[in-house]
This record gives sequence, structure tokens and C-alpha cells, in this order.
Amino acid sequence: MAEGRVVRVAAIQWAAPLEPALGTLTALIHPPLAQAAQAGAQLVVFAPGIDQALAAFAAREAEPPAAPEVRRFAAEQKLAMALSQRFDALGRALASQYRVVLALGSVLVRRLEGTVRVAYLYGPKGDLLGFQGQTHRSPAEREHDLLVETTLSPIDTPVGRVGLVTGADVEYPEVSRILCLQGAEILVHQGMLARFSEALALSRLWREVQANQVFGVEAYSVAEGCRGRSAIHCPVEMAPDRSGWLARAADDAQPAVVVADLDFDRLKQVTGAYPLHALRNPGLYRRYLPVIYDRSEDHDRA
Repeated sequence: MAEGRVVRVAAIQWAAPLEPALGTLTALIHPPLAQAAQAGAQLVVFAPGIDQALAAFAAREAEPPAAPEVRRFAAEQKLAMALSQRFDALGRALASQYRVVLALGSVLVRRLEGTVRVAYLYGPKGDLLGFQGQTHRSPAEREHDLLVETTLSPIDTPVGRVGLVTGADVEYPEVSRILCLQGAEILVHQGMLARFSEALALSRLWREVQANQVFGVEAYSVAEGCRGRSAIHCPVEMAPDRSGWLARAADDAQPAVVVADLDFDRLKQVTGAYPLHALRNPGLYRRYLPVIYDRSEDHDRA
């Protein structure tokens, strides 16, 4: 990447309507996205919930009535193909209209072997830049027999290499580490939590950013029953107050658009002063994980 690179990013803290008409949903998406684009954001990360709003049309008709999360999974699984197609069309259209790299969230995708949750990243030309399946499941996802992805790969974008840390994956540090060892420069997480606290904030994407010396963009839903304080993360050395946050939403309950600049030259200074990855111990890893390292060496020789 070129020297002097600064990327402006935005996290949209958003409340998806519970049972919207499609026109209402679209109308609610545009204002915060327009605000982010007008602020100059090149990468925009939307809080999750669009997939749920699309699925709500079918969930309302579920018989007998069930808890909202159960209804959501039932509806999404039943209509996975149609929902993923509509989600994809919406993501392409929005990214193209606002000329941004857009992380719109995730949606259930039906495969031959079952259903998996997949997050997508769209480019400013309305193109699909890449996607990442979720590699770990929440209790509700396990209950509904969702499958998990078995591979992790960062996505090359006009703003840098992005790692999508989808859903429950943020609770497993190895996910972010694997993405960063493959060159991810910006980690993205879109979360939906029933409760939120400062302790919880430090245990999620903030932790992964500190552990891997990268940037992070975290967007939370503040729909009914959800809390979260969206943030732009950096290594603590880069934040003026050494907090590890470049910007945060004012609170964990109201919609917000959080914008900050990612200075990659400054990040390079931080990693140069304390080269975290130089402290890794591959000899020890090879001792305890010989199969993985033998396979890697065979691949290199090939």
C-alpha cells in the first residue's frame, strides 16, 4: 500500500424496525448511510438487523407464535435463498449509490449441506468484494443447527485488507489472529447484544485490535431489546487518551454515526516500536501443532 495512507471509516449504530414495510426499511437505511458518505467515509459498517427486518415479513406469520429470536431463525431458514438474494441486491445498490465500501451485515445462506450465516462486503461500484462465513455459533444458532464455515480469509478492498469477524466469532481470539496473520489491516464486527457494559466492550473487538495491532470498526444494533456502543478502535498507543478508541457512540441505546480516520503511517510507527508479531514462537507452535505446520510446508514446496 502507498505511504501516507489515511482511510476514513464510519460505524452506523442503528435500530432496525421490528415489522417494517420494505419501503419503510429502505427509508430508514438511507439517512445514516448518507450522513456517513457526506462525512467522507470510504468504509461504512452497518449494524446488524437488515436481515432480520427482511425476514420479519415471514416471521409474523409463524404459527404458533414463538419468541422473536426463534421466529427470526425459522423465517430466515425457511426463506434463506430469497432473503440472501434480496440482501445481496440491496447491498450492491447501496454501495454503488453512496460510492463506499459497505459492510451491510450478515444473512443466512442455504447450501447443499445446510444453512450458514455469511457476511458480505460490497465495493463502490456495486460489486461483491468478498464474503466470510461465520466459524462459531451462538447458543440460538446451535439450537437451530446452523452450520459453520471452516476457512477464514481477509478481503482485499480499495481501503485495505479487511477481516470480517462475524457474529459469535468475535468471542474467539483465534479468528481475528488467523485473519491478521493473513494480512488483515482492519477488523470489522457487527454485533447484536441484549446487554452492554464497559467490561464487555473491552472483551470484544477492542481486545482483538490490541492483540493484533490493527484497526477495528465495530457497529452495534440498538433495536428493541438490544444495546451496544459502536466504536472505531486502534492500538492504545495511537489514541490521544491512550484508550484504544479513536471514536465512540455517545451511548449504547441511541442511533449514531461514528466517524474516524485510520492513519496507517502512524500504525506503522506503533508496530515498529513494538513489533508484536516478532515475538511469536513458531518453534513452540510446530511442536504442539505439527500437522498444521507440516501441511503448510508441503503447500509452500508445491
